[in-house]
Amino acid sequence: MRRLGPAIVAILIGMLSGNVYGQTTRPSNEPWATAVDRFGRVLAEGDPAALAPLLSDDLTVAAFGGRNADAVRLLSRVRGMKLIAARGYTLPAPQVAQDLSEDVAAAQVPEPIKRYMTPPDGGQMAKANLAASKWVAESLGARNGDLVGVLVFWSGRGQGTELMEAGRAEIVFVLVKGVLAGPGPQVQAIMFGDPVAHNRP
Repeated sequence: MRRLGPAIVAILIGMLSGNVYGQTTRPSNEPWATAVDRFGRVLAEGDPAALAPLLSDDLTVAAFGGRNADAVRLLSRVRGMKLIAARGYTLPAPQVAQDLSEDVAAAQVPEPIKRYMTPPDGGQMAKANLAASKWVAESLGARNGDLVGVLVFWSGRGQGTELMEAGRAEIVFVLVKGVLAGPGPQVQAIMFGDPVAHNRP
């Protein structure tokens, strides 16, 4: 089994080809960032009743690989996992990989997981940021100006080194697209799962 290497750039760039978005600074959207954080915490708690008000009426949910899913399957997938990153952006999102690597570095997870999620140098980080912005947008069918979010869950099961060597990071990504609603931002589209496992030959 091919090992993908110790960096999120290997996850993202390994899946992507073609042009990437230009790196442009966008103003932060604090209400949306707060909504993404709350969404992640509710998922981690596994409470369907608390999740419902955060979802729009026209919600679509899918898993990596094109499989249809729903909110119940999402809750089941992340049950027992620990939320280690939750970031909200207005596209283009120029610092996705950097933000996630910083969150993982600050989280209480094994060192192999931290190394796996951190590009080794600044040049790699710049490439990872560009690739991540494109990956998020294409996965969600989002365009510049749309609200998007990236959440990362870690299971905590097993030993970090063994998971890395086996090619199973026990990491689940949850990508979301948001919409502005009356009571505040809501989640309109969700893509979740392990993109590394889906793209592994």
